Amino acid sequence: MSVSTFQQSSLSSQAQVVDGDVSVLARLGAAFAPHAQSIPDLSMVVDAGHLFDGVSLSEVAAQTAAGFAAPAANPRIDRVVIDQLSGAVSVVTGTEAATPAAPAIPGGKAPVAQVLLPPNATAITNAMITDERDLSSLGRIIAVEAGEGLTGGGTSGVVTIGLETPVAVALGGTGVDEVAAKEVFIGPLSGNDAPPSWRQLQLSDLPADVATTEEVNQAAPAGAVQHFAMSTAPNGWLAANGAAVSRTTYANLFTAIGTTFGAGDGSTTFNLPDLRGEFMRGWDSGRGVNPTRAFGSGEAATEVGLPVFFGVFGGQVAFASIGCQNADSNIQQDFSSSVITNLGEGAAWTALSSPGSGFFTTRPRNVALLACIKY
Repeated sequence: MSVSTFQQSSLSSQAQVVDGDVSVLARLGAAFAPHAQSIPDLSMVVDAGHLFDGVSLSEVAAQTAAGFAAPAANPRIDRVVIDQLSGAVSVVTGTEAATPAAPAIPGGKAPVAQVLLPPNATAITNAMITDERDLSSLGRIIAVEAGEGLTGGGTSGVVTIGLETPVAVALGGTGVDEVAAKEVFIGPLSGNDAPPSWRQLQLSDLPADVATTEEVNQAAPAGAVQHFAMSTAPNGWLAANGAAVSRTTYANLFTAIGTTFGAGDGSTTFNLPDLRGEFMRGWDSGRGVNPTRAFGSGEAATEVGLPVFFGVFGGQVAFASIGCQNADSNIQQDFSSSVITNLGEGAAWTALSSPGSGFFTTRPRNVALLACIKY
């Protein structure tokens, strides 16, 4: 059919203009138009139409809407709808009532007509049909079923999405599909009425620089201990402060260390190691350097006993001992019976007493950081 320019016309004087106007409106006006059969019966006709799925324009042939049944005692309103993606016609049966209401429009469908059926009807006429076509959503999905945590318009659990570009994803004619965890959508990729297809998420679906849970756990498994230059534990870590924590909440950590550092309340909690103010030492584990130590046990500081001389150095009373500092901070090496060598600057040492013994607690220079354990 050739095209024309739409002009507001008058039937009384502009028959030719009217013909042009009709040609302009025909494609949109006639699309999926509902009407009675040429010989009325309990079915009706939905004229040919078209839909665009964002990729392809499809022409849909005229169809017969069947499946009507006469109500018994009260009138009933049935609804004729078409699938948004395929254009296929179906009938939604209403409920008989003295004042009937039209049934709801199913998800994934577009309304075409309402049909008011009187009791014991034997045929559908045009007078019983109300045109309610709204074809604006054809070829696109306008709502998706949602889980917890999503917000938006619509009822609870449903998010309404306004699409700038039509999305050609069929949802099996219902508009609803539930997806298991760790699954990804694989099709269909163009408009049709096939149900969607899903598959298990694979490592190849992830960017190369994304670490898996397994890789993260291998880098820092539950039970790993690390010091941090911060006063609070980072995410995924607990301060190693001896606290009793839940065996359920921190199940991986409990599996790793058990009750080595304390059984908590004996049933629901267990204790973390308490590393506050402590140096850590490698467990002997059969080597024999420190054979009496049990794994995870603590050990008190040791005092070092050394022979000590008291004497005069540089005119001042001082002391000297192997491996310790004297009063002038010169490191001593070896004793002789009366003279200490290597005292610095050639100063003479005069012994005032024979060697005795002194006890010293040693501590290296240190910085206090927060010890944490991975859970």
